[in-house]
Amino acid sequence: MTASQLQEVWHPDYWCLMPKMEQIFGYTVEALRSKISRAQLVQGVHWRKGPDGRIVMNPYNFNAWLVSADQS
Repeated sequence: MTASQLQEVWHPDYWCLMPKMEQIFGYTVEALRSKISRAQLVQGVHWRKGPDGRIVMNPYNFNAWLVSADQS
């Protein structure tokens, strides 16, 4: 992913499909689904369902969640 492409998705109002999240962060679609089912990610903040029922995710908020994790 180029810097300009990353800048395009790095916005609080940008939502993308899970395969794009896999490209950006390296978490597989299955790993992302697992985090959703275990309620590690919050609906409406990190993910939501699109009008077609597919899960879309917010990379900006996901990154905030990722860097907030305790590193100990």
